Amino acid sequence: MTRFLHGLLVIAAAGEIALVAAAVLTRLRQAGLSLAEAGVYALVGTLMLLSLVLQVAFLAGFPRAALFCEMVILAAAAADLIRRWRLLAGEMPLLADFARRNLLLFYGLTVIAALLLVLLVILPPLDGAGAVQAWNPIPAVDTMNAYRSSNHGVLVGFFNRLSEGSGLLGLIAYLVVALATYALARRYAWPPAAATVTLVVVSQPRLFYQALSPGAEILPAAVGLFCLLALYRTVEHPRFVDLILLVLGLSFAVAEQPLGAAFPVILALLAAVTLYRRHGGAFWWWLARKRPAASLAALAAALVFVQAWRWVPGAAAKSPPFHAPPNTDGILGAAANFVRYLLQSIDLMPAGEHLWHWVFGTNLEQILDDFYLGLVAPLVGQSGAAAPFELAWGFDPATAWFGPLGLVLVLPAVAYALLRGPRRLKAVAVAMAGYGYLGCLIPAWTPYNGSIFIRFFACGGFMIAFLLPPWRLRRRDMIGIQIFCLLLLCYAALGRWGWIIGGG
Repeated sequence: MTRFLHGLLVIAAAGEIALVAAAVLTRLRQAGLSLAEAGVYALVGTLMLLSLVLQVAFLAGFPRAALFCEMVILAAAAADLIRRWRLLAGEMPLLADFARRNLLLFYGLTVIAALLLVLLVILPPLDGAGAVQAWNPIPAVDTMNAYRSSNHGVLVGFFNRLSEGSGLLGLIAYLVVALATYALARRYAWPPAAATVTLVVVSQPRLFYQALSPGAEILPAAVGLFCLLALYRTVEHPRFVDLILLVLGLSFAVAEQPLGAAFPVILALLAAVTLYRRHGGAFWWWLARKRPAASLAALAAALVFVQAWRWVPGAAAKSPPFHAPPNTDGILGAAANFVRYLLQSIDLMPAGEHLWHWVFGTNLEQILDDFYLGLVAPLVGQSGAAAPFELAWGFDPATAWFGPLGLVLVLPAVAYALLRGPRRLKAVAVAMAGYGYLGCLIPAWTPYNGSIFIRFFACGGFMIAFLLPPWRLRRRDMIGIQIFCLLLLCYAALGRWGWIIGGG
């Protein structure tokens, strides 16, 4: 396939997703959702619908029927947009006003998204850590592949019809992370501060690189944010639609990665506790019984998303889990891994290392390595590790971490919410801390385990809005942070291009 044809197919797929998402967005806006909330629901809802159609078509034994269903969905979306084009056009003044008030966020993210789309057209997607096996049921179905593919693998297979076009899935998930972070941050901050928090989250290098990947890492994190948004909306205004979307999102978040099932289970426990505290258990059961047909349909879709047939006797052998080397040293290994990840989080990137050397005349990476070898290693040895500990800061998407702001803002924000946050935010922080603990306890340490913690740094980022309220974050400070975030993104992008050219 020529690069020109590949580019056309990528653009066509992007237009297909945009068409369906725009049709859903107009209806959600009529239902009273904010533009950011509607964007999150529309994009993730479109991906869930595509995944559901593909899997149901396979299970029914007619994989080619998925193409017909896809055409029907596109036609229905186009017809709906034609009828409601005035409603969609009515969003333009609101979008222009937001752009005027948040210049750096809007135009920064617009340029970044356009740049990423261009890169998807001219370059193959990045194969970062945590890639899943793609499943393409059209035109032929490999039964083993079908059983071994997660929801995200199914979508990778859908986009693989474009040869190398599956990188588009990572870009969609990246946009979901941005919109969901803004929507959640708005619960605790005014728009300028929420815009700043959003830029902090999306400027984390590993998230940025995953926007050019097949999406196996970043999509579960984006769906986790979708679930948190649905939970917040369900608690604030108990509605059947939000409750159903929460259930579907939790089932759709299951991924074939280390802790890929643990993360949605933690979110499900968080949702159960939060919703029970809000109205008790009987209210939500009553809400579901008011619409029995829709509830049963949602339950059936959830069973498809968790791929319940895997639990049929004999099917387990066909679905070996994607796993990392296990930590066999228990609590000692978890404590050692916590120290390793904490040191790895001091990710100043190469420019920060050069600046440190220029100011202090020392090598920060060497200092941290010496600290580990001199103080930590004698106490823990190789406990909890599957490889010798070595810091790897750079532009490789497989080992890239979350940059200086991940350490300076995201980690303190989760800790502060855990200690001082209101009850709902504290519950989310407890869930994030619990997931972080499992990330230290269950898998052994390797330089590639950033794929495990991407959910933590993506889903915990909105808590910065609570850490930095307006009286702590003046307008000048916000603009300074936003500029730093954009420069960090530019540096990560330029570093990555150099890494490609250099053959890394």
